[in-house]
Amino acid sequence: MGGKIDIQIKHREKVLRLRRLDRLIQSPEFTHVWCRIGHEEKKAASFLIWLEEYDHFKNWIQGQLDLGFELYSIRNLRDLASKHHIRYYSRKTRAELIEVLTEKGVLDGNIGESFSQDEATFDSCGRQKVASGSLDQEAALKISGDSV
Repeated sequence: MGGKIDIQIKHREKVLRLRRLDRLIQSPEFTHVWCRIGHEEKKAASFLIWLEEYDHFKNWIQGQLDLGFELYSIRNLRDLASKHHIRYYSRKTRAELIEVLTEKGVLDGNIGESFSQDEATFDSCGRQKVASGSLDQEAALKISGDSV
């Protein structure tokens, strides 16, 4: 009977690791990064997911989010969010603030700088925003249908 208990424990640990990985893959941060990376980076990310390397995968996502935003501390991001009336900015993580500020058009998601007033804004997948929505809705459907 002792063997059955060990099997249950190991199985439970594996399930919990997979749930952690699933929560990370389902996160808005992952979606934001996935829309911006190229084919080779997607293959590397898929490989980390396949290997169930949660810690390495989480660090990879954080590194992708930090590209171009190294100069912004969480305090700077919260100040920007406050000035632009982002709700619950004090409860958001650094990654969430970067994503919200990028989507709102305060930060340029490609280079990590603030927009001037006359520049165009882009959504989280890099499509230019217009009054009626994004320019390329068909591409948005393709991206949302992609699997890892």
